[in-house]
Amino acid sequence: MLVGLAAGLLAFLGVALGGIFALVFAGVYGRVGRLGVRAACTLLLFAMIAVSVVSAVAAIRVRRDALRRLGGWNAGIVAAGAWTPTPRGHQAAPE
Repeated sequence: MLVGLAAGLLAFLGVALGGIFALVFAGVYGRVGRLGVRAACTLLLFAMIAVSVVSAVAAIRVRRDALRRLGGWNAGIVAAGAWTPTPRGHQAAPE
């Protein structure tokens, strides 16, 4: 089962990285003109994926740092809290 999961993950990452490379290549060589709605949505999707990956890596680093001080369970909770997006400065509409 682990071999199948690893193969699927590698295939998914290969396709994803190939798509990102194709977009960057087309942009560098001027093959992409004005961005249409579909291209803008695609770029927005890739930006959200990048933010998610960076925040997951940051949460892993937070857990690793908290592990020594708090123990496994509490470090996991702290890392989950660091990874979960929280609204900041959100206020209810005035009534």
